[in-house]
Amino acid sequence: MKTKLYYAAMQMFAAILLMTACDKDDQPTIGQTQLATPVVTVDVDRNAKTIIASWQAVENADNYHYKISGDETLYETGETRLELQPYSKFEGGSHSITVQAVSTAQPGLFSPSEWGKADFTVESTKLQAPDALNADVDKESCTVTVSWAPVANAVSYLYKIDDGKEVPVSEPEISFSLFDYAPGEHSVSVKALAEGDAPTGRSASVKAVTAVASSDWSEVYTFTITDEPLPGVLGNKPLGHARLGDFYLNDGSLLRADSELSVEQADACIGIVFYAGRHETDRSDYTRPLTAGGPVLGSTVHGYVVSLTHVPNLLESYAHATDDSPSSISEWVVYDRWCNALEYHDTYGYISDGNTRHEHRYAYMGTIDSEEDFNGYYNCMAMLEYIAATNHECCEYPALTLAINYGKKSFGWKETYYGEKWDIKDLLVKMDVGDVYDWQLSFAAPQNSSGWFLPSHGQVCYAGNDYCKDSDGNVILSVWEFMDGQFEKVKKTTTREDLKEYIRAINRYVSQETINDPNDPGWSDRKIWFYRNIRTSSEEKDNWNRQREYGYNGTQGDYVRPVLAF
Repeated sequence: MKTKLYYAAMQMFAAILLMTACDKDDQPTIGQTQLATPVVTVDVDRNAKTIIASWQAVENADNYHYKISGDETLYETGETRLELQPYSKFEGGSHSITVQAVSTAQPGLFSPSEWGKADFTVESTKLQAPDALNADVDKESCTVTVSWAPVANAVSYLYKIDDGKEVPVSEPEISFSLFDYAPGEHSVSVKALAEGDAPTGRSASVKAVTAVASSDWSEVYTFTITDEPLPGVLGNKPLGHARLGDFYLNDGSLLRADSELSVEQADACIGIVFYAGRHETDRSDYTRPLTAGGPVLGSTVHGYVVSLTHVPNLLESYAHATDDSPSSISEWVVYDRWCNALEYHDTYGYISDGNTRHEHRYAYMGTIDSEEDFNGYYNCMAMLEYIAATNHECCEYPALTLAINYGKKSFGWKETYYGEKWDIKDLLVKMDVGDVYDWQLSFAAPQNSSGWFLPSHGQVCYAGNDYCKDSDGNVILSVWEFMDGQFEKVKKTTTREDLKEYIRAINRYVSQETINDPNDPGWSDRKIWFYRNIRTSSEEKDNWNRQREYGYNGTQGDYVRPVLAF
């Protein structure tokens, strides 16, 4: 009986051992032979910057698995020698590689080997910091080029200007516009990047260990951007490099927006750039002048300028033609078109010819009032051609007349409601206003420009507000404040005291005096002029009988704010 119990206990113990052995992954099953463990060696060649791992071929093995410390990826190879390069992101110090032999041809006969391991040490090195930095300022192309000596084993670089944003670059050279930074001294520093620090990072196909780290930042190199005038002109910026907010001068040159205005430059400023380049909708022919003797721009448009002020206008209203003094005088009533056509009436004498006036005043002359439309010059030319073709001596075009003669001549109109015998005439006649508005003569347009013209609805919308909107139509306050500040710079610096009160951004006329910061002492001298309308040269899309205005409805009147192309 004892003998039977003994044999039963031995059988149970053997079964437990067999079950335990089956839980181990690398244990051979019955009938399998485990492959021999690879003996791994590592050779680190610091001069060649290579790390080579090798082992003797294991009998009956046709493939090998391996792992590198710090990397959980399981790699495979059929070779017995690995060159671990190019260098990748590995800190200097102790590392290891483990290798396992496997048989893919006869897995039923040969089970994977134990892992063979080899330790190795890598000394840390750092790339040399870039040196020999040099900046070349090319005023002809308006570019700044900064270069440095290539750094051995660097895969790319970072640079920063004025300790600002770090920007990646693949070559040892950068270029940027002369107008990306304000005049004055600037600094640039560069850093060489090792492979692991490069933007592409380390890929799974690269089996590499490295001790190369990115360099320190280079010593700071300084360069200077100057704003001295270009040869022969007051401005310091070629027309082809125009940007929002640049100052446009009376000699047809540009002054960069970030310039510190001198008195001479402020006195020479006649407008501010509100759009750079030719707008895609503009189909105007600028080779045809609007006024006799020019100016004439030509076919190349570098941008558009809005005037510093409105165009002065005087309207004297008389109840009767025989009155010696006007019943009212206004600077803020500007009609777009007016017809003085009369017809005889047996009872009342000469009265207004309503049918003829309607026909003359409401003739279509311009493009639609889209905010995308930049055809102000085209519209003005269409109006002038219509006026010349019809030769209506009974008609006046105050808004157009004021705009295209801005800086040349002042105009006013006399409005009379009744004739000498109480007959109804309702006339508007151009009159001489003397020298009361001679301050505007300093704003004459240069001969190499289009000359001032009555803007389209789209042009005045952009100059007044759209220039500072993002892609979603939201106002970017910083841009608003910047553009408004450009007018303020001229106003505060100019010696032309007679026009200081008139210089202001467009929305200083048509909005309440609360934009930006009303508590700023620099704005305390502004007049509260608001709810005015700006006359444009565009047709109103909902009513073809009249021109579209820009602004807000109110009782403060209308005015003309001309623009020009350069």
